[in-house]
Amino acid sequence: MNVLIDQSLPASLGDFFRLRGWGATHVRDIRLKEAADLRNEDVARRNDWIVVSKDADFRRADGIRFLWVRLDNVGEAFRVQQLNDEWPEIDTLFRSGGSLYELGL
Repeated sequence: MNVLIDQSLPASLGDFFRLRGWGATHVRDIRLKEAADLRNEDVARRNDWIVVSKDADFRRADGIRFLWVRLDNVGEAFRVQQLNDEWPEIDTLFRSGGSLYELGL
């Protein structure tokens, strides 16, 4: 499993996924920080990456697997704790071919 972390989230979030055996790339690492969402969707689709973003627009994209981080105005430690708490469900969903997980309050 590999994720593409959108500009709406910090690159350091990649550490969370790497520690669990997933690959993680932030859009800035592949020069897509300022790219439109459509470009990011295309890259994710071609590479079979799961988009991780706070941007709800990705949930409507065809052929995109999406981890929607619906946690606004929280610190990174809280966000990582929520991911950790829900990790078994997230991992199982995407490994079984699921396409959308909503992480939020």
